[in-house]
Amino acid sequence: FLSVYPENSDDFELLEDSLDKLKLNDASLSFKPDFKDGLGRGFQCGFLGLLHAEIITERLRREFGLNLVLSTPSVVYKVMSRNKKETLVYTSADWPDQAHIESAQELWAKLQVLTPMTYLGQVNELFKTIDSQHFKTDYLGQEKVELVYEVPLREIITKNFYDKLKSVSQGYASMNYQISDWRKADLVRLDILILGKKEEAFSKIVPTKEA
Repeated sequence: FLSVYPENSDDFELLEDSLDKLKLNDASLSFKPDFKDGLGRGFQCGFLGLLHAEIITERLRREFGLNLVLSTPSVVYKVMSRNKKETLVYTSADWPDQAHIESAQELWAKLQVLTPMTYLGQVNELFKTIDSQHFKTDYLGQEKVELVYEVPLREIITKNFYDKLKSVSQGYASMNYQISDWRKADLVRLDILILGKKEEAFSKIVPTKEA
């Protein structure tokens, strides 16, 4: 998920019409109205992944002449309140007051990376920078290695793992992931204040240890 806003507020209806047209040929695209102080009206959009988001936003720019402001990508979380009500949270704006949260869960994924042996060390170092659990390593001949890890989905989506993987391997490594299950997580909403005023557009959901 990420939110899309027109740079020019007068283009809101054009953005809505453009998303409607793209959705006619892309059932996996979803969107609903969104509003943030400082950014105005826009849409919270759901995508299959970062590549899908990149394709759609580029089409909005090229085919419809829209100048866009994009929020940081996010994933869905599951929150259980103290009154035992379960809620799916898609954006930081929907995150409940911390005092009302009994527990939270996040999606984990099985992440498969194929890399030439030359870049194995760099790829292993990259995995050390994220929350991850090593699952297995398979050597496919003398030149290629398959690494399989279990990682929180947020590590793949919100931290641009794909771009970092391509960077450390000079473009030679590839990746694939599959959603596995929900797991308990210690999460909080991180708010950014500028001159003492909370700027909603910069808020995001992070692990407590990273806050």
